[in-house]
Amino acid sequence: VRGIIEVREDDGTFRDSRSQFKAEFRNLFLVHRIAPSEDPDQLYDVIIYLVPSLKYGSLSGVVAVEYYMGTYWGRKVFRSIDRATGFLIATAAYAPFTCTGRVCFSDGTTTYLHRYVDFEMGQLPPGSFRQPDA
Repeated sequence: VRGIIEVREDDGTFRDSRSQFKAEFRNLFLVHRIAPSEDPDQLYDVIIYLVPSLKYGSLSGVVAVEYYMGTYWGRKVFRSIDRATGFLIATAAYAPFTCTGRVCFSDGTTTYLHRYVDFEMGQLPPGSFRQPDA
């Protein structure tokens, strides 16, 4: 694998951190997708939504997700209640930004998730994972 200078066995620190992270956020994750924007003043159209982890997560206890994207969105909070789309919202942007989502559960609790909405997605150049010739 390119870029790897060391491989070692986890002493449990990484596993424990991962388990704590997944438990705190109930195995839910904010994700995003981008496409070239149809707005000439923006670079990308963006959708942001909630996904459960494949094996242990579920959207069944979620009633809403509230999204906050900062100054350029007028410091407004956008609330989505559409479970069928993963509580999706759509926007457009000319630069990467941070999105904070507050997930509201049916038991009255909430948790905050954060997503750096980057524009790094795309096709990797050919040979990106090929070992350099010795």
